[in-house]
Amino acid sequence: MGFEKIINAGLKTTVQRIAILDFLENSDVHPSAEMVFNYITEKYPTVTLSTVYNTLEKFVENKIINKVFTIQGKARYDAKNEKHHHLFDKNTGEFIDVFDDGLNDVVEKYLKEHKISNFKIDDFQINFTGKI
Repeated sequence: MGFEKIINAGLKTTVQRIAILDFLENSDVHPSAEMVFNYITEKYPTVTLSTVYNTLEKFVENKIINKVFTIQGKARYDAKNEKHHHLFDKNTGEFIDVFDDGLNDVVEKYLKEHKISNFKIDDFQINFTGKI
């Protein structure tokens, strides 16, 4: 599956890219680049942290994955492309996916009614911050 997403984005398929995307698609923890690196180097010890960062950014740029940020501004990565939002637990640093069509409808209605001057919104994602 990841192989096809990489090809459809017009990117070169490499073993490392496929492994990184596979890890992200099978992860529920919204990993950091360092977490991805630690996992990938178990199978591919020659992969550098720079390669992981560059691959993740290339995937974000090509809308294969999404980047979300902790309240400390640290980037985490999410391969779920279905419209969803996040709960961020300040105690654990955990992101929890929130799939809610009703919330999407409310936000879309609001955005239609309250257009922001000189700004075209392509997409939105809400991150709720709190404690479990």
